[in-house]
Amino acid sequence: MTEISDSSLGIELFPEFEGLYALISSEVDGLDDAQLDFTSECWVGQNGALGFS
Repeated sequence: MTEISDSSLGIELFPEFEGLYALISSEVDGLDDAQLDFTSECWVGQNGALGFS
C-alpha cells in the first residue's frame, strides 16, 4: 500500500484513474469552445445538485 504524504502523486493514490485522461480527451477532441461550454438543464436537480431530471 502506498503511504500518503503531501508530495504523493494522484496516480499513486488512485491508480484506477491512470487511463481517465485519455478517455476524457478522446471524448472532447475536436469540440469547439461553445460545445465545451454547453450546460444542460437536464442534468441539474433540486438546489442545483447534479442528477437526472
